[in-house]
Amino acid sequence: SLVVAAWAAGSLQVVAAAGGSAAASACRASAAFDSAAEATAATQTAGDGTSMLQAPRRSVQSLALGADAGEGDNHGAWPACLKACSSPAIAFQAQSSEARSLFRGCNSSAALISISQNSDVKPGLIVFGTQKGGTSSLNSIVRKVGLCPHRHGEPHFWDRIQFREASPSAQDIQDYFEGWANCGKERPLFEKTPNYLIQAWTPRRLCESVGRQKLAVLLRNPIDRAYSGFYQGGDGPEKTPEAFDVAARMEVALVEDCSADAMRWDPSGDAEMDRRKASSYQKCCAGVARRFDQDPSKVCTCNPEHAEDFLCDPSNGRNQNFVRTGVYVHHLRRWFQHHRTDDILIVRSEDFFAHMPKATAELGCFA
Repeated sequence: SLVVAAWAAGSLQVVAAAGGSAAASACRASAAFDSAAEATAATQTAGDGTSMLQAPRRSVQSLALGADAGEGDNHGAWPACLKACSSPAIAFQAQSSEARSLFRGCNSSAALISISQNSDVKPGLIVFGTQKGGTSSLNSIVRKVGLCPHRHGEPHFWDRIQFREASPSAQDIQDYFEGWANCGKERPLFEKTPNYLIQAWTPRRLCESVGRQKLAVLLRNPIDRAYSGFYQGGDGPEKTPEAFDVAARMEVALVEDCSADAMRWDPSGDAEMDRRKASSYQKCCAGVARRFDQDPSKVCTCNPEHAEDFLCDPSNGRNQNFVRTGVYVHHLRRWFQHHRTDDILIVRSEDFFAHMPKATAELGCFA
């Protein structure tokens, strides 16, 4: 049967400081961002009626914009890109008081911060986002706006499982910076790793180790993203519409039955507390998985293959979060807790593909 996953979406009118590029393509205007509600999902199976499985609604719209946003709310590097404004913006920044109020920073490591501050190769811009959201196109085209990509393409540094419980070492940071050793001192440095969006510890570890960092996130229509994640994932269930239906229904059930623990959480730093939390979730998850005739060992937990494994989170199965990955507001809230809204650009992937030269120029300006 034909299975369609539908997400409640709203139109986000962004009255934001936006746009800009070194090539004088900076802009400033309202932009529309069609965004999914946080956890309002539905699965519809043709031929046997419609089953709506709804979780509490919390939209990206109110988080990013909010009723209190205004043109005067943006500060930092982004407004400086707007001087040559002449056309509608592609990128925007969160302006709501809620988003700004989330910021807590982190307990920075003075030793690690010192390394990044004294280094000639600290990244100018780190981009993350969603599967098939446009990040794969960036390494080749950002060179045209003067950025120098990391030599490993997608380094997958900050999302490594080894950093779940502890920050990178000084040697780890130096090895990471070596990826830009051949870029020289004149060009802003760039790296992109889509998985940073969802790996719970990444925002905190980046804050602890580097301090303030310019970031950009590409967000794709979560319906399309869910299909891509399901059909292109190497592991997991068979790739059929029926199997997707089961997987999507199960994920909604996990959020409903196991509460916020069904989403990846940021480790507290207390290993024993985190183990108890993981154990509680895995017990709940196992019951849900069995209801859907799924193997709990593949759905509810994951054993890392090595210290640099970035696909494995012990609190979730490997490649078993097609729907939850698209609950963008959950992931953005975690980023806003550790990084200022002024340091994060948001780009709708559909707009990026439709206006790639301009969107890339805006990223170059921000960097």
